[in-house]
Amino acid sequence: MSNANDDLFCASRGGCAVSLSDDSGGCSHSDAIRAISFSADGALFASAGDDKLVKIWKTDSWRCIQTITSEKRVSAVAISKDGLYVTFADKFGVIWLVTVGEHGGGQVSSDNKPVSLYGHYCSIITSMKFSPDGRFIATADRDFKIRVWDFCTSK
Repeated sequence: MSNANDDLFCASRGGCAVSLSDDSGGCSHSDAIRAISFSADGALFASAGDDKLVKIWKTDSWRCIQTITSEKRVSAVAISKDGLYVTFADKFGVIWLVTVGEHGGGQVSSDNKPVSLYGHYCSIITSMKFSPDGRFIATADRDFKIRVWDFCTSK
């Protein structure tokens, strides 16, 4: 949900809303939000959209802990089971990977910029999700296709 100030809110069963604010002083998002995702343990939340930003939020404080800039509009986002990685898809169907926070990893760049995992294999990806064991990434796209990628081998 959002209000006239373009703040993001998380509604709970109790009916109260918590404002999601970006600690960098910037607004939450400046354009349409196309995708959201929770980590498996519920500790992290990701939002992404037409402003070419992916934002990672801690759910205990609802504060933005990381902002990732994409070259293109973002159409889908997913957080790995262990919460170490975020994948996102741009409007050309390229899937990108970045580490969350200070975590290091084998497939990511040393400066923590997004790394392309799979490129231009399909049309706009409309949905993306990690498998429960974290091994696969499933995507759905505008070409009526579902693709399953092996996250461990990038194939």
